[in-house]
Amino acid sequence: MDNIFDEQYPNVAWWCQGQGWIELGRDEVSTSMIRVLDIEGLLWEGDGRYETVDEALSEADEFIEQWRIEHEHTPQ
Repeated sequence: MDNIFDEQYPNVAWWCQGQGWIELGRDEVSTSMIRVLDIEGLLWEGDGRYETVDEALSEADEFIEQWRIEHEHTPQ
């Protein structure tokens, strides 16, 4: 099975496999299009609009990469 998503967004893939979850899309509570959350709540939210979903996921991937570095969860 191809792992294209995991290769393109390695930190998002890692995050969603046990650390937390990603919300994608707008709702009545938030004006952002993408959010990164864990059991304690919202950690990051993106802009309200993106040209592409790829752009939104790339920003989330960058945030999670920084979070991993700050919290010493870097890949072995």
